Amino acid sequence: MSKIKEKMKKILPDMKKGIERFPLTILCGIIVFLLSVYVIENSDMKNHNLLSEIHKMLTLIGLSLPLTAALELIREKYLSDKNKWIIRALNAVIAIVFIVFYRFYYLYEVGKEAFFGNSEKLLATGIIFFLFFLLAPIIGKKDEEEKYFQSVIVDKAVTVLFSVVLFLGLTVVFLTVDRLSLIKLEGKIYVETWLFVVFVFAMIFFASKLKKVDENLEEYEIHKVFRFLIYFIIIPLITIYTGILYIYFGKMLVTRSWPQGLVSHLILWYTIFSLFIMIMVTPMTKKDLAAKAFKKYFPFVSVPLLILSIVSISKRISQYGVTELRYFIVLLGIWLIFCMVSSIFKARLSVILISLIAVVYISVFSPINNRRITIMSQNKRLERILIKHGLLKDGKLVQNSGLSENKKYEVTDVLNYILGIRDKKDGVRNLYSFGKKDGKPYKKIEEFEKEIGIDDSWYKYK
Repeated sequence: MSKIKEKMKKILPDMKKGIERFPLTILCGIIVFLLSVYVIENSDMKNHNLLSEIHKMLTLIGLSLPLTAALELIREKYLSDKNKWIIRALNAVIAIVFIVFYRFYYLYEVGKEAFFGNSEKLLATGIIFFLFFLLAPIIGKKDEEEKYFQSVIVDKAVTVLFSVVLFLGLTVVFLTVDRLSLIKLEGKIYVETWLFVVFVFAMIFFASKLKKVDENLEEYEIHKVFRFLIYFIIIPLITIYTGILYIYFGKMLVTRSWPQGLVSHLILWYTIFSLFIMIMVTPMTKKDLAAKAFKKYFPFVSVPLLILSIVSISKRISQYGVTELRYFIVLLGIWLIFCMVSSIFKARLSVILISLIAVVYISVFSPINNRRITIMSQNKRLERILIKHGLLKDGKLVQNSGLSENKKYEVTDVLNYILGIRDKKDGVRNLYSFGKKDGKPYKKIEEFEKEIGIDDSWYKYK
C-alpha cells in the first residue's frame, strides 16, 4: 500500500506548490477562463464593440501566459536572492506593458477591424515567448540542457493525459445528470468545462510538475514507456522513412526528373520531427548505443535531403516567384541545415533554441519578413508578365486586345495573389505603381484594371 502511495505522489504533484511558484501565470490563466466563459454566456451580446474588445484582451492575456512563466523562471535562476514579490510585481508590470502596447500598436497600425488579421504576428510573439520559457532555465546547465527539455516534454505529455481524462470524466458526469433529468444542462457547459481544464487545471498541474531551475537532474531518467516508444517505434520509423526518401532520390538521379514541391514539405516536416527526437535521446546517448548512433549519424544523412528540398523549392520560386509558404520552406530548410551541422559539432540545445527565436523574428518582424519579400517577388513577377504580354512598354501601361484567355488568366492570377483574395480592397496597397508617373500607389484596383483593360472576363478563365 505504501508503495502505491509513493508512486501516486510521483505522478500527482502538489498543486499548491504550482500556484505558489507561478502565481502570475496561474492568475492570467484564470482570467482567460473567466473571460471566455463570459463571452460564451453572452454570445448574443448586442454591444459588438465590447465583445470585440474582450476577444482582443483574451488573445493578449493568453499570449502573456508563456511570457509570465518565462519571467518567473528568469527570477528563479538569476534573482532568487532578491525579494520575490518585488520582482513579481515588476514582471506583472512587464506583462501589462506588453498587453497595452500590443493592444494600441495593432489598433494604430491596422485599425479596429484588422486586429486579428495580424494573427501571424500574434502567433509569432507567442512562439517566441514559449521558446524563451524553454530557454531561460537551461542556459548554463551544460550537460543537463537536453535532460531539462526532456523533462518538460514528459511533464507536458502527462499533463495532457490527465487533462483529457479529467475532461472525459466530467463529461460523463454531466451527461449522466442531464440524461437522468436531475438537472437540465446546456450544451455550452462542455465547452466551459474544457476551458477550465485547459486554462486552470492543466496550468496548475503542469506548473506543479515542472522541474526547478536549480534542481539536480543527474539521476533523472525518462519513463520506460517513452523510452520504448522512442527506441522501438519512432527511431525505426524515421530510419525507414529516410530510406524511402533516399530511394526516391536515387530514382530521381536515374530518371533525371526533378522532384515536385511536395517533396520539400515531406522532407522538412520529417526532419523537424527527427530533430526533436535527437534532442530527446541526447541524455540517453551515454548509456544506449542505439540512441548514440542515431544522434551521431542522422545529421549526416539529413543534410543532403535538406539541400535537395531547398533546391526543389528554388525551382518553383524561379518559375512562380516567392510565396509566403515558399519563404517559410526555404528559411526552415536553412535553419534545419544549421541545426544538423551544429549537432555534428556537438552544439547545445540552447544554440538551437536561440537560432529558432532568430528565425521566427526574421520571418515575421524583420525588414526581410515573409510578407515583404513575397510582395516584392510577386510584383516583379507581374512586371515580367506585363512586359512579356505587351501590357507594360517603356514604363507605361497599355491595353492589348489580342491577348488569349490563357494570358489574361496569367495576369489576373498573379494580381489576385498580390491583392489577397480575401480582402481585395485593402490589398491594393501591396501593388506597385506600374505605369504611374507620380510613383504614388493605386488607391483602387479599378484604376490599374482600367489602364490595361481588365474586365470580368479576365477572371472567368478555367
